[in-house]
Amino acid sequence: MLSGAAERLGDIVEENLRLKTRTVKLGYAQRAAAHCASETDVEEAAACGEAAVRAAVGGQSGHMVKLVRLQNNPYKWTVELQPLGDIANVEHLIPRDWITEDGFLPNEKFIEYARPLIEGELHLPDEDGLPKFVVLDKVPVAKKLPPRVRSGETDFVLPAAK
Repeated sequence: MLSGAAERLGDIVEENLRLKTRTVKLGYAQRAAAHCASETDVEEAAACGEAAVRAAVGGQSGHMVKLVRLQNNPYKWTVELQPLGDIANVEHLIPRDWITEDGFLPNEKFIEYARPLIEGELHLPDEDGLPKFVVLDKVPVAKKLPPRVRSGETDFVLPAAK
């Protein structure tokens, strides 16, 4: 409802107080806050990443990895591939019966849906107070596809050199 409020307030402050301002979109901070992720978040994200890599290595394209809830209690899920055309530019609404009568707050149905998504505390390995991430070996992979070239509005693939 208040999207853009920070930018508008920043403009007002700059204009009236002649002070420089900087605003931050909350979504960026939320996406960067790995330390706030739940154990469920991390498990699902890793599974989606693995499924995406397997699909790419298998030559599948034009799909998106999706999470499929199998049951609520206990929470069980799996990942599947969905054609991108079924997802991109399609509005997916929260069911109306998950919102209170006045339309402002989630009700128990939403809470039942969301609760398993925030369960489990994440314990990240750290070293000297900083997260310790896995270091991957660099393994070169042979290119399989010819280079793509963009020309105007259409993509085309260059023919293989003879």
